[in-house]
Amino acid sequence: MKVVEEAVLNCHVEITTLVVTGENDDYSEIEELCKWISSINKDIPIHFSKYFPRYKMKNPETPIKVLEDIYAIAKKYLNYVYLGNVSGFNNNTYCPNCGHILIKRSGYVHVVGIEDNKCGKCGKSFYGYT
Repeated sequence: MKVVEEAVLNCHVEITTLVVTGENDDYSEIEELCKWISSINKDIPIHFSKYFPRYKMKNPETPIKVLEDIYAIAKKYLNYVYLGNVSGFNNNTYCPNCGHILIKRSGYVHVVGIEDNKCGKCGKSFYGYT
């Protein structure tokens, strides 16, 4: 964990977690993780990815409901939360200050609302673009 705290001082950091049923899908652990990340910087993006059984690991695939619950927990503490391996979920990036769309994600990533490394609507600087 010290690595994340040090890295944030020198570069852009994003965290990705594969949510595996019965392994790391405990809501209280997810909440503690998100609290810890927000204590460093609540603008650090986090990606929770859906698990599918493959090869030797045969846990059941991560239910969409679990990912939606995790998303809600994470949004209480962090500004940028995304779900991976889930089709139809809105993973666009919005300004946490005014709600203006900054980045559209639909197959490709399109920067649409960032001007001079700030929100094009309200001017808020944000993590990774300052």
